[in-house]
Amino acid sequence: ERGNQADLESIASDVTPAQTPQLQSAVKPPPRVIQQIYVMRHGEREDCADSTWADTAERPYDPPLTAKGEEAALQVGRDLRNAGIDFVVSSPFLRCLQTAMKVCEGLEMKKGICVDYGLSEVHSMDVIHGANPLETLVLEDAELRKLYPGKILCQSPVSMPEWGETRGVGSTSWDRLFEATKRIAAQYSPSTVLLVTHGDAIGACI
Repeated sequence: ERGNQADLESIASDVTPAQTPQLQSAVKPPPRVIQQIYVMRHGEREDCADSTWADTAERPYDPPLTAKGEEAALQVGRDLRNAGIDFVVSSPFLRCLQTAMKVCEGLEMKKGICVDYGLSEVHSMDVIHGANPLETLVLEDAELRKLYPGKILCQSPVSMPEWGETRGVGSTSWDRLFEATKRIAAQYSPSTVLLVTHGDAIGACI
């Protein structure tokens, strides 16, 4: 037994630093999991097609999609059928919710969507012109569930953004949108997720 121990020690002492990486490489690390996150902007909104729409709207800062916008969202869903999307997460603004629902229809996904306030439009007068900061800009959770029975899977884990956000590279809104994307990705990891949001989120994620 002593001789065997001496032989083992001798072998160990003969292993040079150059040989060590070769020995270590024999143990393969677990495969890296790559998660896919798709980010898309909502479809065409009604107030862009009809400049007078907001004049009589109950919620002028939360326009719906046009028929063209709905059809485009439906086609996106069809185009993504082979993308393996497991969850769709949407901004609470109606144009995004309608886009998400149409995408799900195109995907033939039956389980509905999740809503996350972190994906909201930039909360700034420069973006939502003339809005009252004390106004409720979007439908409340109970109203959403009534509008889409059985299709809203969960309440938003975060609150609506504060007013006065800045916009552009290094801004408070882009930081918020980027952090929301990372948080949602971690929440649903390793699933493939589609985020339906606003134009600034595209810039924030790129």
